Amino acid sequence: PQIFPMEVFEEGAEIILSISRLFANVHGARYKIAFCDALTTLVLQVAHRGSVELHHPTWVEVTDSLWPKVQAMCTKPRYWAASLGLGTAVLCASREDAFLQHWWNFLESSSQNIKDRSKRKSLLEAACQLLWSYLFRCKESSNATSKRLDAFLHLWFPSQRRTYDLSDGGVELA
Repeated sequence: PQIFPMEVFEEGAEIILSISRLFANVHGARYKIAFCDALTTLVLQVAHRGSVELHHPTWVEVTDSLWPKVQAMCTKPRYWAASLGLGTAVLCASREDAFLQHWWNFLESSSQNIKDRSKRKSLLEAACQLLWSYLFRCKESSNATSKRLDAFLHLWFPSQRRTYDLSDGGVELA
């Protein structure tokens, strides 16, 4: 079922595509972070409500154009927080095959920061959003899903060390 009137969705997707093209060529930390924050807000609106819209050609172009820039920014510590939010939003708003191709590697590479107390809350929010998208939007066999859930739980609750104290603050998943 469609959630947006298609004409309105197409206009919005074209605007976001224009913004993502500007983002691809922006230089300077403040501008990159500002673009990340703005695009995260816009893309999350589609991620939270979208279904068949995620396969619209313009929207596919949006997510495909944003993903390489997000991946490049995630490797740089000063952009990590902004790119984590945008990367999570882009993946959650991607079509199923793109999501399945990238989400686990993105989560694993981001989770290297789990020991940093200041980054833990953001990482947990991103992990929960990705897990929700995986469980409710992706159709894999029960065996594959079970293996992925086991790996997810092992990532967050490894057997060889104590669990992390997540009482740093409330987690907002909406």
